[in-house]
Amino acid sequence: MKASGVLDGLAALIPRARAGDLDAFCALCVRDDTGRTLDMAPIHRTMTAFVRSAWGRGKYAGVLGPWRHGKSRSLVIGLAALEVGMNQNVRIRIICADDREAVLRVSAVRRLIESPRYRRVFPAVRPMEGEWLKQQFIVERSSGGVDPTVAAAGVFAAEAGGGHDVIMIDDVVTYQNAYLSPSAREAVYNTLTSVWLRRIDPGTRVVAVGTAWHHDDATHRLRREQANQWAWLIIRIGPDFRSLVCSVD
Repeated sequence: MKASGVLDGLAALIPRARAGDLDAFCALCVRDDTGRTLDMAPIHRTMTAFVRSAWGRGKYAGVLGPWRHGKSRSLVIGLAALEVGMNQNVRIRIICADDREAVLRVSAVRRLIESPRYRRVFPAVRPMEGEWLKQQFIVERSSGGVDPTVAAAGVFAAEAGGGHDVIMIDDVVTYQNAYLSPSAREAVYNTLTSVWLRRIDPGTRVVAVGTAWHHDDATHRLRREQANQWAWLIIRIGPDFRSLVCSVD
């Protein structure tokens, strides 16, 4: 396809992205580690469709899968930026295993919003002067709320107050806190359930992405002990070690 055809194809995605189509938005705005446009393969489209379906049914959405398969890039960074474009009054909290990882995610969302490709889709989104920080930021908005547009938090953050429209739980379960330390495994689950998933507003949407480490880690316990609240997409390496197999529970 000639360059003009490629550009025309991308331009055709803009109305879909503005309407909330995460696949179209990621194809337009999100980049991979090499700086190239994110290739929304069938596995990514499966993940994005699953999250929207779970939210549409009033469920929290969980996605467990192998490392480096685009979960955080599409379902956290891309989705957070899209939510801001759709509603500048939104309040999003990104929770990771520690503060550093959470700040990296928020910084990635901030850089995406600053990019020319994002402004092509959502030209009305503008940083609020003095509130454009690496750990949290606010965009210009009509609401008078004090909560950040997007904010970072480690799972054990001392400050867990404020209101949230969307909570994104990204890789809070790690090899260290799930496999090497049984006490930390218990602490992660207790903090998620007694702090982050307890003091939230009615209608708050939740998405959790990560990798399974232990049969008693926090995500496995959420699947067992809060099954009525959650829907889960499980992505496994296929028997040929080259394909991916998806299941839903």
